[in-house]
Amino acid sequence: MSRTQNNNNNNNNNSGRQMIRHCIEKAEAYNSSMFPNNLSISTNTKSKDNFIDVTEQILFCQNGIDNLNISSKNNNLTFNETSIEETNPENEVLMVDIVSNGYKYETSSFELNVVQQCCVVSIISPYAFTIQLTRDFIECDAFFKNMNDYYNSIDDLQISQEYLRKNLLCVTYDEIAFAWNRSQIMEYDLNEDTVNVFFVDLNSWEENVPRSRIRFILTKYSSRPVYLLTCRLASIAPLNNDIEWNDVVSRTFQNVVHNCQCDVEPLYKRCDNTFYVNLFALHDEAYVCINDFLIHCKMARPIDDTNNQDSSVYMLDDDGQPMHSMIALCSHP
Repeated sequence: MSRTQNNNNNNNNNSGRQMIRHCIEKAEAYNSSMFPNNLSISTNTKSKDNFIDVTEQILFCQNGIDNLNISSKNNNLTFNETSIEETNPENEVLMVDIVSNGYKYETSSFELNVVQQCCVVSIISPYAFTIQLTRDFIECDAFFKNMNDYYNSIDDLQISQEYLRKNLLCVTYDEIAFAWNRSQIMEYDLNEDTVNVFFVDLNSWEENVPRSRIRFILTKYSSRPVYLLTCRLASIAPLNNDIEWNDVVSRTFQNVVHNCQCDVEPLYKRCDNTFYVNLFALHDEAYVCINDFLIHCKMARPIDDTNNQDSSVYMLDDDGQPMHSMIALCSHP
């Protein structure tokens, strides 16, 4: 399962076992310090009461894409059935998107069977985590700086209640990070004047967000693809024929890759845009394949999952397309 490593090939079996043992001990130390009361793994949400419903909505956002964009005019925004226009000081007409139902996801540059540097953005389980390729960092940072500079420079584009709807694209202000994030409305409450939003570039969500913190998104920002890639570890499965990963395994996975340089090797892509991957972490000078590591720790068992793609049964979304694997995992009875 592991690729040929660039480390010293003359390491003997004893030194290899010592490195793995050290990784195990450090993972256990992380677990005991970070989760002293056996708390469940963080799922990047500020409220987890309706985890399954929220996750289903998040992944509908990833799969339900509508590229219809609407326009805008002047600082006194003029609304009609098909357009909103705004003119900035340089007389550039900026289009505001009030129709799209989702963001595009960029996956074409993710080369199969090629090891590539990455950052693990979020983890739900070994079968559901997101990464971003290191080579996209600079371009993404420039994009987010430009968007933040724009929204920090204006006082308008507030969204009135009449425009609230499920899957509306918007930007949401983070009062802790002092940043604007691309987002999508999953639910809204007119009485409380709040919304639940999914942050597409962070793979996280927040509930009960005051409407005053959201703004219409310009089409030049909504049209840029999301560069997060959804992955699962290849060729492993939970122990004892379980269909779900327990919290201990997910926490260990999270801790072993925490603040580590990671590499990813995508092997194949499923029709729901989930990539089966080998994931590697440089952990205290030990270059560890996470897939093998979980097997070695007796937290997973090896399987051959390369031949069951065509026979896989997928849940379908409202458009009849394969539902994202995270929905299938979280909504499984």
